[in-house]
Amino acid sequence: MSLDFSKTPDILKLGLTDPVAGWQKYFAEGVSFKDTALVLTGPLILLHALLVGAFGDLPGMGFLSAFFSTLLSLVIGVFVGAGVFSFLAGVFEGQGNFDKAFSAVSLAWVPALLGGMVAAIIPYLGFLVAIAAAVLSLVYLYRLLPVALGVPDGKRVWHFILGLLTVFVINFIVAAVLGLGRPSGGGYEAGDASQAYEGSYQEAPRQSGMAGAMQRQGEIMETAGTHRYDPPSNGRVNKAQVAAYVEVQRKARKAQERFREKMQKMEQDTANAENQGLAGLTALGATISGAVSAGNAEMEIVVTGGGNWAEHNWVKGQLQAALIHGGEGQDPIPQNYALFEPYLEELGE
Repeated sequence: MSLDFSKTPDILKLGLTDPVAGWQKYFAEGVSFKDTALVLTGPLILLHALLVGAFGDLPGMGFLSAFFSTLLSLVIGVFVGAGVFSFLAGVFEGQGNFDKAFSAVSLAWVPALLGGMVAAIIPYLGFLVAIAAAVLSLVYLYRLLPVALGVPDGKRVWHFILGLLTVFVINFIVAAVLGLGRPSGGGYEAGDASQAYEGSYQEAPRQSGMAGAMQRQGEIMETAGTHRYDPPSNGRVNKAQVAAYVEVQRKARKAQERFREKMQKMEQDTANAENQGLAGLTALGATISGAVSAGNAEMEIVVTGGGNWAEHNWVKGQLQAALIHGGEGQDPIPQNYALFEPYLEELGE
């Protein structure tokens, strides 16, 4: 594919009005990720960031800070998404191909990026448009990835869900490290990492729907990152710690089983979403946000239950070490194994 920027409007039009034909035509040209970035992704991201910087209402941010924060977030997001979905395609018996994954993510992003521009220019009403556009992009991404990466039908759901969860976690960590989306002075800051966890978690007001659910998971991850635990020098877990760990596993497995039951309906929801209007897209968005919650169930249970995530992970590591050795070896392996052994059959360890 030659670099012809006059093709950008045509690609956008096909991506919105006749996505299947647009995708097939684009993939048939065998473009590299560099070509896609220059002809499609780059112009869209740049325009989106400019409009957010000029018209977006980001507290504590001027034009330049909002522009560069948005620009960097989007650039990182598309590269992380392409890399993750390409890698996981190989895991799920598809074909890992970064060029095609980058094209798939970029094409699917068209509605979301355009919706975000509307939200920046038109308050309130634009936000509703952006939410609908974002969910539509997720629908397109779900349909695009198997076409681009050859993921088998029986694997496409879990490739999509695991990919979304992985991208969400990576982007959250990157944003926290780089301070993206935060004002340079004042405003909300993460808790002091030097503080010990005090054993409480308060639910904060947030948006409803998929955006609120994703925000909630981000807040839980941020809270968990502040937890600290000083383990005993002998490496021994106690009976209460094992019981608490097992109870978390029970609850997490129930949450994941409930989600697996909902997943059986996702194929039908996805196939019909575009014909069901906003209600169908919102239902699909709830399923997707539920995937993040199910994948993060263990952390959510610990944090919202007033537990200590750092202690939970330490206990988990000690018990896994005891299992690997079958309870044989130097202290504390036999003692830790003995405490965990009554639960092995139940947990299928």
